[in-house]
Amino acid sequence: MQPKIVLAIAFAVQAGLAGALLLTTGAPGPEIVAQPLLEFPSTDVNKVVISDGTSATTLVKAGDRWQLVSLGDLPANRGRLTTLLQTLEGLRTRWPVVSSDSGRERFEVTEEKHQRHLQLFTEEDLRGDYYFGTAPGFKQTHARRADEDEVYALAFNNFDLPADSNDWLDKGLLKVDQLNAIEGGDYALMRTDDLWSLAGDDGAAPAALDATKAAALVSALQNLQVLRLADGPAPAGEARSLTVSDGNTRWTYEFTKADGQQYVRRSDLPQTFTLSSLDYDRTAAIDRSDLLAAQEQTEVQSPEQSQE
Repeated sequence: MQPKIVLAIAFAVQAGLAGALLLTTGAPGPEIVAQPLLEFPSTDVNKVVISDGTSATTLVKAGDRWQLVSLGDLPANRGRLTTLLQTLEGLRTRWPVVSSDSGRERFEVTEEKHQRHLQLFTEEDLRGDYYFGTAPGFKQTHARRADEDEVYALAFNNFDLPADSNDWLDKGLLKVDQLNAIEGGDYALMRTDDLWSLAGDDGAAPAALDATKAAALVSALQNLQVLRLADGPAPAGEARSLTVSDGNTRWTYEFTKADGQQYVRRSDLPQTFTLSSLDYDRTAAIDRSDLLAAQEQTEVQSPEQSQE
């Protein structure tokens, strides 16, 4: 019998067996049902621990506020953490990539070798324990539950699990939303209804305020962002202060510029933070002359400046 005829007969037999199986079971074979990575609601979580083998951070929920334990219970970025937990809750595991010891080590999801270790708690009860490792593709990562051998490829980015506490810090913790008064080194701004005015010096008539420039200062304070917690108090350098009020509370900002870095501390907190040069220039560096209308600036020029 010719080889082609033999192959045709073999194929027909296999097709017949497959058809018989389909008629008998009603399905082509077992189907793997996707399982959620988190086996509990993300809203149950009130403690998160993240480590990368070098750094570690612990976030704890107190009421509706997330705090950073290693940063003296400073507020964490609640929006970022909520997004993380919701993303994790939406992840599903299907077919495992590997389940062997060598595979787990190769994909860096072992206790000894991993890129991220994530633990989720309800109070002190460990609800979820996971290792995240190498990336099989763009915005993907290999992951494993700590109590299982199977490794899965998930649509997740390890960048969303930073182990540095400063990456979780609420960078807007020093901003003031409602402002009624701002006092700088040589000026005082006051708001009446929705209008800002510049107080005169030593009883002099109020100067002509540039409303756009005043609004820019107000916006800068309402959107002030720190970079990270400083290692200690600010070093000696150029120092400026700014006092603001919302009508009920007054805060004094102490700004320092030294060694090419900007620092800020607010009177209600003991910690010092680093600050971008842009935020420093838009707040601490503002003087009275920067707030005056163009006509007023011309009038206060010296005769020598006018001749120029």
